[in-house]
Amino acid sequence: MIILMVCNHFYPVVGGEENHIYNLAKGLIEKGHIVQVYTSNKTYQREILPAIDMRDNIAIKRFSGKLSLFRAILRTKCDIVHYHHYRSPFIDFGIIAGKLSKKKTVFTLHCVYPSKNFFNGIVKKTYDLSLGKISLTFVDKIIALTENDKRDAIKLGTNPTKIKIVPNCILFEKFKVLEKPALFNEKFGINRFILYVGRLDWNKGVKYVVQAMPDIMKDYPDMKFVIIGEDVGYKKEIENEIERLNIRKSVMFLGRINNKELLSAYAACSVLVCPSAYEGLPTVILEAMAYKRPVIATRTGGTSYVIKDGYNGYLVDFADPKGIYKAVIKAVGNKEVGENARREVEVKYTWEKAILQIEQTYETLLNTEL
Repeated sequence: MIILMVCNHFYPVVGGEENHIYNLAKGLIEKGHIVQVYTSNKTYQREILPAIDMRDNIAIKRFSGKLSLFRAILRTKCDIVHYHHYRSPFIDFGIIAGKLSKKKTVFTLHCVYPSKNFFNGIVKKTYDLSLGKISLTFVDKIIALTENDKRDAIKLGTNPTKIKIVPNCILFEKFKVLEKPALFNEKFGINRFILYVGRLDWNKGVKYVVQAMPDIMKDYPDMKFVIIGEDVGYKKEIENEIERLNIRKSVMFLGRINNKELLSAYAACSVLVCPSAYEGLPTVILEAMAYKRPVIATRTGGTSYVIKDGYNGYLVDFADPKGIYKAVIKAVGNKEVGENARREVEVKYTWEKAILQIEQTYETLLNTEL
């Protein structure tokens, strides 16, 4: 099959959604398919990327705007177009082009994010009743990462028979032999620490882990909070909170690090936190679980389907520093929870299984008259 992936961002942009698309594309190529990626030519920081690129046999074309993407999809010959990310006009124009050119289409939502305030709610509602409605109607099949995403899609008016659940996953081969903690410990001079991996954005809840640190440090005076990930405009807010609490020496921003260092960070950390307002199904949670690390996540989105509170991780409410503190005290040193986490990932969340399901979805569409 010739498969076209259409997404907002791709390599070298780093993030959970970008990693998902990369792993899917790479896995499909390994099974003998041809995969192209059409994406934006801008990073989250609005830097301009080359129009043509190649990564691990994935041909990448980047576009400056919606209309150039639209025209390219009309011209492109492929068997399947697989779109990623709901509430993106860039993607919507691609979906309309796919419909007009009568291509078979699949759409992975990657989470339907709730509104952060009243005005934002009006904007999102308007979108859902216009471009969002068109996109969900035009595509042939919708992939939801969790039951929660499926429910959200149905609320938006999607026919339930159109939806298939295929969870986000990890390449488990990469986690059969685990990286040692020494690489991270020695390079960054940190021993006991809580780890966060992800963008620095308002909805990620990092500020509330910072607010929990004074209580955590009463029990563990040497505990640090390590933040790995790029700033998309919220770092200053977090720094202000650190200054207010006078815990500058206990919080470290590492920005982007290489993959070997990240795996070593999983091995070295005491616990991974994912304190977001809302999530689909974050890869970082699954990767930390593969490393037998206890995970503390919010009771929201896809994370609440993966984490079973007290069994393979801990669930807390969003914006609850006291809850985070209590969960950290339970999590640190809890090897049984870590072992349970590893087993959960190994059984349910491997890309080998997910790619097979997605490949079957493509084949069913190609053999069906719609």
